[in-house]
Amino acid sequence: MNNMIKRILRIPGNISNRFTKDHVGTYASQASLFMLLSLFPLAMLVLTLVKYTSVTQAELQDLLLQIVPNYFKPTLIHLIKEVYKTANSAVISITAIGTVWAASKGIMAILVGLNEIYHHNQNKNWFFLRFMSIIYTVLFVFIFVLVLVVLVFGTTIATTVIENFPKFGYFVVNVLSTTSIISFFILTIFFILVYAIVRSKVFGFLDNVPGALFASAGWIFFSYFFSIYIEKFAGFSAIYGSMTTIILVMLWVYALMYILFIGAEINVYCKKILLLSSIKRARKK
Repeated sequence: MNNMIKRILRIPGNISNRFTKDHVGTYASQASLFMLLSLFPLAMLVLTLVKYTSVTQAELQDLLLQIVPNYFKPTLIHLIKEVYKTANSAVISITAIGTVWAASKGIMAILVGLNEIYHHNQNKNWFFLRFMSIIYTVLFVFIFVLVLVVLVFGTTIATTVIENFPKFGYFVVNVLSTTSIISFFILTIFFILVYAIVRSKVFGFLDNVPGALFASAGWIFFSYFFSIYIEKFAGFSAIYGSMTTIILVMLWVYALMYILFIGAEINVYCKKILLLSSIKRARKK
């Protein structure tokens, strides 16, 4: 029993030791920088595509505001309004290639960091990495748009379930009406796909679930408490002046990237434990 407790208490220390070995802080800084450069091109592309689906401006706004600190919500609302007001098909056809190229830089930085954490022999060819980053960027954009569309049709599905199975139907509606649960579910799927980018013979698709769950909860809780911190301690503007918003966005994105890489480290650690336990069982036989 004591040995079991000691092993459990050693888990955080073992994972944190991997942070230093795998240079998590360095890759989080690199990824956050390029994600900031990619953020607005990617957001413009996604929002422009969403405009041509059945997702309304209010539904998109309610969903995205769940994972953004309160300080940034006015900026996000303004961005969504401008896209729905001015975006047209010409924007997609003319600027799509340039937008994807710019946005893929952030995905490429994440890909490099994940390859290091998973100890995967990455292809050193810059053009290959860039090409794969563009492919993944396009896939993520369409997956995100598809998820938003499914959420809209989810209301119709829930209505059908209520008509046929009233008791179960109301439970489904209560779950779907909780936006935090929806955000958590979407983020979990997103992180599983992000971690699955690294194609390793050792890691299966489901091996990415523990880290994805941690990263999803981490993003939601950190954004929530970061928002409270900004509201309670409003001394940033006195220090940074007009640069306050930029500095806060940088801190927020850096923390999110760090949480993403922590999730990857958790996946690696859990897989290591499973492999060791399977080896022990094989030796006993």
